[in-house]
Amino acid sequence: MRRHSQDDLWRDFPRTATEFEARFATGADCRASWIEARWDGKPACARCGSTRVWTIREGTTFECADCDHQTSLTSGTLLEKTRKPLKMWFRAVFEISTRRTGISAKDLQRIMGFGSYKTAWTWLHKLRAALVRPEREPLGPFVQMDEALVGGRAARTRNWCWWPRRRTEECVSPTPRPTIGPR
Repeated sequence: MRRHSQDDLWRDFPRTATEFEARFATGADCRASWIEARWDGKPACARCGSTRVWTIREGTTFECADCDHQTSLTSGTLLEKTRKPLKMWFRAVFEISTRRTGISAKDLQRIMGFGSYKTAWTWLHKLRAALVRPEREPLGPFVQMDEALVGGRAARTRNWCWWPRRRTEECVSPTPRPTIGPR
């Protein structure tokens, strides 16, 4: 049985809102995708590992035929004990992962229609923590530094001139540089 890597799952995730709505139109679509990602399409018992399970409670819980243990679709994951539908979680992941500059908890609250900022903040932090790959590699031995000027017009002073003076600060950010052969 082929195991999915995290990269395979991200390559398959929708890139546009239209793709997202088409792929995850119902809760059943979200459940099927979650089962595919978690168990490679074949749910297994959390206690004995048997794949002889059947669904109960509208497909959100599985009961093992061998040991009668019940396993929830979200048990042991960051969605454990959630009362929100899977589609809402998938939508939050989509909104977070498609923004180039990131998303604030306030924006997530507005987009998802949450009643409180605390809920949006909690969701955002849970999902950000889940998106970090623990086996990620540090930046290489050679790093190219890029710079930008950040700032705006200086405030008017007594000795104000007619031309606009700008107060700027240099901002430096590391970007990995491809290495070409040994150095």
